[in-house]
Amino acid sequence: MRVPLLVILLALSAGCQDLREYAGDWVGPVSADPHLRQGFDPSAVVRTKIALATRERLDATLEVPGTSDPIPFEAIRGAQADALGEMRLDGEPLRSYVGFLRPGGIDPYLAVISLFPEERIVARVIRGPDELYGVFALRRAHEAR
Repeated sequence: MRVPLLVILLALSAGCQDLREYAGDWVGPVSADPHLRQGFDPSAVVRTKIALATRERLDATLEVPGTSDPIPFEAIRGAQADALGEMRLDGEPLRSYVGFLRPGGIDPYLAVISLFPEERIVARVIRGPDELYGVFALRRAHEAR
């Protein structure tokens, strides 16, 4: 029995997802687990605007508690070509991006942004070895209200 090429292609692409669909506004609170929100107030919220997401690139800005303006996400260039872009986390993200947020006047943040199926994002915002560590669960801004 011969299987049509279209059926094979559809089966192979079933696990793939177009990351461009993550463009838009996202918002979410810091984790309720105190181990996952060191240095952040329990009511802290992160907002992000994604202009473009591909396997190689994330163009985004984040509004982080304690800063006044959106901060551009600056991906670590080598990380996307390295295993870091494919790192496995709980929930199996489609892609993770590692980079920095450099607000004016304060030390930069390390940021790990993971795109998951079911239209959700987890943003980890870190500064220093024990200064700030926050895990933020983001949903589309219109859904979070």
